[in-house]
Formats: sequence, C-alpha cells, structure tokens
Amino acid sequence: MRHGFMPPEGGTPTGAVAQVVGAPNPRASSSPDGWVSGRGEIHCRRPAVRCHRIERFPVNLRPQPAKAAYYVSDIPFDNYTGPQFLAVFTFPFPPFRPISVQQVLVTGGAGFIGSYLVEALLARGDRVTVIDDESTGQFENLRSVAGHSALTVVRGSVGDAALLHRMLEGVQVVYHLAAAVGVALIAREPLATIERNIYPTQLLLDEISARHKAGQGIRFFLASTSEVYGKNPKPVWDEEDDLVFGATTRPRWSYGASKAIDEFLTLACARQFGLPVVIARFFNVVGPRQTGAYGMVLPRFVEAALAGQPLVVHDDGRQVRCFAHVADVVGAVIQLMNSNSTLGRIFNIGSDQPISILDLANQVITLAGSPSTVQFQTYTEAYDQDFEDIRLRVPDLTRLRQAIGYVPRYNLGGIIRDCIEAQKKQPPAR
Repeated sequence: MRHGFMPPEGGTPTGAVAQVVGAPNPRASSSPDGWVSGRGEIHCRRPAVRCHRIERFPVNLRPQPAKAAYYVSDIPFDNYTGPQFLAVFTFPFPPFRPISVQQVLVTGGAGFIGSYLVEALLARGDRVTVIDDESTGQFENLRSVAGHSALTVVRGSVGDAALLHRMLEGVQVVYHLAAAVGVALIAREPLATIERNIYPTQLLLDEISARHKAGQGIRFFLASTSEVYGKNPKPVWDEEDDLVFGATTRPRWSYGASKAIDEFLTLACARQFGLPVVIARFFNVVGPRQTGAYGMVLPRFVEAALAGQPLVVHDDGRQVRCFAHVADVVGAVIQLMNSNSTLGRIFNIGSDQPISILDLANQVITLAGSPSTVQFQTYTEAYDQDFEDIRLRVPDLTRLRQAIGYVPRYNLGGIIRDCIEAQKKQPPAR
C-alpha cells in the first residue's frame, strides 16, 4: 500500500507519497494489525484496519531519537484521542525516497464530490488533471488547491473526443464523475440528462479501451448512483438487486436508466477487453460546498434555517434517506481503487442509517438554533405533475465493509453541524 505521511524536518515534502527505505524485516516490525515490509511498505493484517494515513510521531515522544514510529489511522496524530488508534511500528530512523506518483484524470473534478476527490489525490502525491465544463460544478470549489504544481485544470466537455484523446496521454487512473446531477435538473432537462450521462461515458471508455489494448494500463472508476435501483420495493438494496424503473412517460427515471447504461458499458469493457474497472453507487452524499440549486435537500434546508426561512419539505416528508459525508465517501472511493480485489465489481457507498426527510428538516432547525418552520409542498408544485419519487432508499454496505473495512467517521449530527458551520462562512448572496 502507498500512503501519505508527515515527514521529518528536511524530508520529503508534506503530503508526498513515499516509502520507507531500509526498514527491518516484516517479523521485526509486526503488530496484531499489520506489519512493515522489508521495503518499508505498510500492510494491513485485518480488513477492518483502516490505513488512510500514516504519520510520523514527533521525535520528542520517543525515548530514543534514533527510532521512528508510525501509526495507522485516519485521524491525524495531533487529534488522537485513543479509540481510533490502530497500530504502531517502530524501527531505526531510515531515509525516505519518493515513489512514483500516479497520473490521474478526474472528469467533473470541479463538482461537489469531484473537488474533494481532487484534494485527496493531490494530498497523497498524485498528479491530477481535471476536466469540467462547469455545467453543474464550479472551479471555485478547487480554490484550496489553486496553483498546486501537480494540478492541471481544463475547462471543457468530456464529450469532446479530441480533448479526451489529448488528456489521456500518460494517464494511469481515471475517475469519471462528470454527469447530470440533481432531481430538479433531471425533471427540467431529461434529454440533456440522457445525453450527458451516456455519450461522454462511451467516448471515454472507447478511448481507454483502445489504449488498454495498445499497452497503456488505465484503471477506470465510474461514479454511479442509487437511482439505478429505481423503485425496487426491497427495504434495503444490495448490489445484485433488480433495477426497477417506472414508465418512460415519467422523465424522473431517465437519470437512473442512463446511469445503468453507463454501468453496462463499463462492465462490458471489463469483460470484453479486460479493462480494470470499479463502479460505485453513491447514496445521498452531502457536505460543505454542496449546492441546493439542483434540488439537493440538505443544503436547501441548512440555507433556509440559517436565513430563518421555512424549510420546504416535499409531499408528506415521510420519504426515507441515508446521508453520508463526502469525506467518508471519497476515502472509500480511493481505497476501492487501490485494491485489486475490487476490480470488476459494483459497490454501494454511503450511510445505512435511515432518517425521514421531515425528521431531517426538524434536526437541521434544532442544530442551527433557527426559528424556521416546516412548509409542505406537493411534487406537482415542486417539479411537475408527472414526477414520481422513491419512498425508501437504504443501501446494504456489507460488500463495501468486507472489501475495505469501511467505517464512516461522521454521523448525521456531525454532518449537519459541518454543513451549518460551512454555510455560516459563506458571503451573503447579492
């Protein structure tokens, strides 16, 4: 495994990817949770162990300055409180050597999820190229990494074949997140939804498959959606469940159907050409930076609560959803792409803790300390008379937990508080 670390003074720059050189043999550096190989790579012994980050202890915490200690956790050492602690490895302080970084292409990298993914990839030392046409994302989402020497940002469409051909040169990993998003946009522009979801994916897969056959190894990640399950009546959805869509006269189903086609295309390339692929179905990913402009419910609620305005709840508010923090989701995506055992497979990613939309609204009001009330609105008023919703949407995360030991850091209260604090820092709308 390759992980970011905090190096000693004068070592490899912070956030770079490196391996320890000259570490002892595995047995000499083992623990119940894992070991350091003779090449200095950290290995997990149990799937439940999370190896998101490896950071060096301050030297003054060790009785012998000649020793270096590393711990395995997704919590920085400065914030370590005990329960998150997983493993420690000590060995004579060795030199550090940068290992080869990956050249990564992220489509839709200026979007909500895409921007967090770009930040995480840069933090671990990858070189990242972003393609985005800002149709739903905005380059402002990447302001924290603007000017980063390893980041290239290209304004353009994934539907531009010539652009894709140029941008894929030398690329080793592709994260395909560009897509039409949001219930409001889908209801308003069903044709654009279909075109923007299927055609660019086919172009991208055609180009990657051709390069794969020519010897350029490229791993491909497809961001899919829980919408592909349609209105399957099961109370909890697993990755092998049937996809159940409504009538074609209901534009709402065009999104799920088009993303299902994307999945079929991706898996066909895996089977026919041996393309290494991973597909993730996102379930209600939320967090700071997400906009409510396209119908996303949590940012709408937070913005209204802080403004003291009514929180608009569609229908009776009894629809059930599970909300996951974008940081947890992005961490899972990267782990899935780092594993060979996940290739050719589909994974639900999100939270499996359900809440009704009405209860969500009331929880936002409480945590924001807002005088706001709930206001109900029919689907016809919100969208159109043909709109059809999904009453229950809960993922089975068994496969994800077995593959990467997935344990989210954020509960719903923490997610809402994070969104509230982020919204408070936003400049007032003009």
